[in-house]
Amino acid sequence: MTQAPFARLTARFLYAANMDVHDLLLIDDRGTGLSADIDCEPLQHGTEPFAQSVADCANQLGDAASFFGRAANAEDVDAVRTALGYDKIDYHGGSYGGLDVAAYATRFGEHLRSIILDAPSGTPVLEPFALQHFETDKDPLMVKLDCLRSPTCSVDHPQSNP
Repeated sequence: MTQAPFARLTARFLYAANMDVHDLLLIDDRGTGLSADIDCEPLQHGTEPFAQSVADCANQLGDAASFFGRAANAEDVDAVRTALGYDKIDYHGGSYGGLDVAAYATRFGEHLRSIILDAPSGTPVLEPFALQHFETDKDPLMVKLDCLRSPTCSVDHPQSNP
C-alpha cells in the first residue's frame, strides 16, 4: 500500500481495531510517495498529451524504466517481508494497488496469507477488450474476421475462418 496521506488515514481507519495483534506496514512503490520520485515534467503536470508524455518519460528514463514496474515493486515488498522476518503477509491493494497485489501473488504467492482487492484497477490496455466482449457476443463474424487476420489465431482455430 502506498504511503500517500489518504492511504495512511484509510489504513488507520480500516485496521485500527487490529493493531494490537497485527503490524501495519505501508510501502511506497518505487518512484511514488516518499520514495524517490520519477522526474518526468510533462507526465507529472499534464503539459502534453498523455500518450506523448508517457513516451517522453520512457525515453528520459531509458533502461532505468524497467526498475519501476510491477515486478520490481513485488521484489521490493518481498525484500521488506524477508527483512522483517515474516513468513506470510496479508496484502491490501486499493485501486491501482490491485496490480501490485497481482504481481506479488504471481511471484511470491507462497508468502501470502490473504489478499484484499479494494476496487482494483485492471490493466488499462485490457479495458478495450472488456468492452469489446459485449460486441463479440452480438457479432460472431467480427470475431471470425479478427481470427482470420491473426497469424496465430487462424492457425490454432481453423474452424473460426468464415
